[in-house]
Amino acid sequence: MQYHLRQLRMQDPHQEFYQEGLRAMMMAYEMYPPPDEDPFATYFNVMIRNHLIDLLREKNQDL
Repeated sequence: MQYHLRQLRMQDPHQEFYQEGLRAMMMAYEMYPPPDEDPFATYFNVMIRNHLIDLLREKNQDL
C-alpha cells in the first residue's frame, strides 16, 4: 500500500488514503475470481492502485 502511495506521489498526512487502500484491499479479497484467473498479488495490486487513482481524481475535481 505504501508503495502505491509513493508511486502516485500522494500526500497522506492523516492516513486517509492509506485507510481507503485498506478498504480496497478488503474489497479485492472479497471479489477475487476463481484461482484460474490472474494471480492474487497482481489482482490485489491493480485493485488498490485503481481505487487510489479514482480517489485522486475525485479530490482534484473538488479543487
